[in-house]
Amino acid sequence: MTEFIKKKEVKKNWYKIDATNLIVGRLASEITKILRGKKKTSFTPNMDDGDFVIVTNARKLKFTGKKFSKKIYYKHTGSQVVLKKLLQIKFLKKILLELSN
Repeated sequence: MTEFIKKKEVKKNWYKIDATNLIVGRLASEITKILRGKKKTSFTPNMDDGDFVIVTNARKLKFTGKKFSKKIYYKHTGSQVVLKKLLQIKFLKKILLELSN
C-alpha cells in the first residue's frame, strides 16, 4: 500500500543555484522540479512538499541560438484590436529592472 506523507512531516530545504553560464530553459525545468518537490521520494501531486530556491547571477544566463534577438513576447491587452509585441532584449531588461528594485 502506498504511504502518503502528512503535512506536518514535510521538511522544506533551501537550494541556492548559481546561474552563471547555464541555459535558461534547462535551468527553469530544474527549478520547477525542485519547487514542486519532484526530486523527493515523498512526492505527491496534491500536496505542497517542494523546496525553496534562490537563483544568483541571473544576469549571466545563456540563451541558445538566436532567441535573444529574435524571440517576441506578445501581450494581449483585452481589447480586440490591441496586441503588443516585445522583443526578448527589452523583456529581460524590464524584468531585471523590476527584480533589482
